[in-house]
Amino acid sequence: MKELRLLLPGMRQSGGLFVALRFAELMDKIFPSRVFTYVDKVEGFPFVDLRAIPHDEEIIWVITWGPHVNRLIQRLGKRKIIYYAQSTCWGSLRLSGIPILCISRFVMSHFAEYSPYSPLYLAEPVLDQNCRNIGLDRDIDVLYLSRKSTQYLDRFLVPRLQKECHVHIQKNFIPPSELYRLYNRSKVYLYSSQQPPFGLGDGFGLQPLEAIVCGCSVFSNLHGGLSDYLDPGICGHKLATHSLEYDVNRILKAVKEYRGLNPRSELLREKYSTESFNEKIRAIWPEILEFLETTNRTGQAPISNLSVQGISVINRAKKWATRASSKVLSSGKLDRF
Repeated sequence: MKELRLLLPGMRQSGGLFVALRFAELMDKIFPSRVFTYVDKVEGFPFVDLRAIPHDEEIIWVITWGPHVNRLIQRLGKRKIIYYAQSTCWGSLRLSGIPILCISRFVMSHFAEYSPYSPLYLAEPVLDQNCRNIGLDRDIDVLYLSRKSTQYLDRFLVPRLQKECHVHIQKNFIPPSELYRLYNRSKVYLYSSQQPPFGLGDGFGLQPLEAIVCGCSVFSNLHGGLSDYLDPGICGHKLATHSLEYDVNRILKAVKEYRGLNPRSELLREKYSTESFNEKIRAIWPEILEFLETTNRTGQAPISNLSVQGISVINRAKKWATRASSKVLSSGKLDRF
């Protein structure tokens, strides 16, 4: 196989876009890789018409934009496809027989359940080398990025904190370089992603990780992939705990007693480094290529065709557990507790 082509709808500003571009950049060091757009024509990037995709057996197509995944799979047909999964909340995806590179263990666990017969691999994001503590004065007590946040922060927590300390609210999307500088000026960073099913949640949640390695004390929820690296009390603090006053008091205490870089920050930088990514990809890439070659040239029956009985057994077990727990609750045997 001669080339990997990552498909993006365009160059719309978002965290997921930067992660995807970084992924393609890193992959290019290991396997020839290019980024193609398929909705917007963007200067500097080749455009591909999905109605006339070249059929080349030596090209691997990487899809990543969740809302478009099923349509892209339909358009690509029997071409070699990999799904770079950055999130989990895009409905029912038809991924049978497609290798899935998962951005976090949370995402991998999701697809292990909902796409059990696809090859699954962990391909975590990489921290930008410019994302680090550069020793600026911490003139911001609390930094809050309001994009995609929750009503609890917008309407209750942040207004309450503004009465007690200097809160910097960043409403608009800014380039990573500017964001790293804000991290370096801040003592505390607040983050709270929207929660499924009403929001998209986080497949990984890169910003709290960036804030930690830039020297912030991070208060965040633990939705989705955030729990991959946030360790409450050790590396970060759980937000929205017990009451508004409890949150406010802990945050103000973190501002007052700010101690600088978290001892775990260097371990996190190492875990989410270019070197770690390269080591992981070099180990799994031959297996992925072998899978794509093997499934392309053989007519092997999918395991899903052979597992009806196994699925039936699992479903019966779930029903039995539900009935059993209902009987215990209705019998009053738990009253003594």
